[in-house]
Amino acid sequence: MALMIGNNGMMRTTRGGDPWPFAVILPTLISLVLMAFDARLLHWYMIPVTVCGMLIAPDVVNWAARRLDTFDPRALVGLFGFHFFYLAPILHVMLDYWPRFIEPLPDWKAGLGAMAVLNVLGLAVYRVVLNLRVPSTRSPRIARKLNDRVFVQLGWLAFAVGLAGFIAVIIHFGGLSGYVSAAADDRDSFIGYGWLLLIGESFPLVGFVVAVVRFRVALTGRPAALSALFLVFAITQFAVGGLRGSRSNTIWPLLIGLIVVHLAVRPVTRRALAAMGISFLVFMYAYGVYKSAGSEILFATRGATSVTELGDETGRTMPTMLLGDLGRSDIQAVLLHHEQAGYAPLSYGLTYVGAAAFMIPDASRPEWMHDKVQAGTDMLMGAGAFDSGWRSSRIYGLAGEALLNFGPAGSVASFAVLAAVVRTARRRYLGARLSRESGVAVMSGIAGVIVILALGSDLDNLLWYLVKIALPLITVVFFSRRTHHASPRDPARVPPSPPGPVRDELTGRHRRASVTSAV
Repeated sequence: MALMIGNNGMMRTTRGGDPWPFAVILPTLISLVLMAFDARLLHWYMIPVTVCGMLIAPDVVNWAARRLDTFDPRALVGLFGFHFFYLAPILHVMLDYWPRFIEPLPDWKAGLGAMAVLNVLGLAVYRVVLNLRVPSTRSPRIARKLNDRVFVQLGWLAFAVGLAGFIAVIIHFGGLSGYVSAAADDRDSFIGYGWLLLIGESFPLVGFVVAVVRFRVALTGRPAALSALFLVFAITQFAVGGLRGSRSNTIWPLLIGLIVVHLAVRPVTRRALAAMGISFLVFMYAYGVYKSAGSEILFATRGATSVTELGDETGRTMPTMLLGDLGRSDIQAVLLHHEQAGYAPLSYGLTYVGAAAFMIPDASRPEWMHDKVQAGTDMLMGAGAFDSGWRSSRIYGLAGEALLNFGPAGSVASFAVLAAVVRTARRRYLGARLSRESGVAVMSGIAGVIVILALGSDLDNLLWYLVKIALPLITVVFFSRRTHHASPRDPARVPPSPPGPVRDELTGRHRRASVTSAV
């Protein structure tokens, strides 16, 4: 049995097929076709890379067959992971794209293959932990549910505070034109305004979510109004959070907004999601050029040059986006090779400690507390490179940062952490689909981004997301909760149950769907 979403937004049951035959056949066929067209792929590294594709593909197959919901955390990791673990290592060889400013490996394909072997072991651990059956527990009779009225009131207050903070930033830079000019060509001028920017750039997401919760009933039957509201949100979010060159300030809030709409108002179709995904890729490419070229991109809009030419000049090409921004295969292969060659000692967890202390000024940190910049620089360039003045601020991903700290064994074990994060996020997500409770929907939107960042980013990136983008919403949700006493005799307080038993995919058992989800 598998969970499906009916037209009324409730869970229903349907008998699903086994995804594994398709999961094995699909990567195998792709690999064989690509090897037939490109002789450079005729290398042993394609074996573990293809196995990685097989291990991550079941969730892609289930999502395509509608056995997983549109934004199910398991599906999000599967869709991103299929590129991350399978397509990216192949594209590196086909496009001959490798990291800049790093001494190349003696054999890039062998390096990718060695890392793919670790990923095979890690993905096996991921699948085992993800599918563990745990003893079922009864739903708590007392939960903390969102008080929508208080949420809307506090949300509008947070929106007003954020808007006031953004206006203060604009005034500091001498008006809107001065702000836009600094955002495009003088981003260092924003140094020292971190907390003010954190507050000021929060209002578009907070305002959108509050509007969705406040008018959710009216928006349910008005898809055009909902689309217009989302478009206004997207434009505002780009103007407020994206002009300074950070794509994450635009993409992650939009993804949170989409998930909240999907869970609290009306389902987002896969067709609409695919169209938005293509739009996001175009945005990431063009905005990557803008991040490096600044106001020079205006010449492209005037026809004096092209975005492609600017991309070549700045190094922000399409392969850079697909493999540098959305992949970590090359840099993880370098880390593994250098760790095995003894370039630098392992950090044994110090990069995680340094990430957790990112709010502490550098001058106040103890000497023993170093972050991934120091550890990564030494591992990439040799012990002592950091003390000599070199700096590398690359992102290594979940397995890469674990490799930096604990070696190959830590890299494999990190997939168990990923599985635990996905299980937790998924339990909340399924609860939101059952209950339609707005507070769980908001937290599920935040968790949807977390599962993607957990795979492709480092701990400091994840913590920065929580503080910079998610903290204002989390704060409003936290102070809007109320104690809820679930009772079978109180139908107004217990979410309606779909007919028949629903299979809890986390426990493997069937249960009735009348649950009270905690925020």
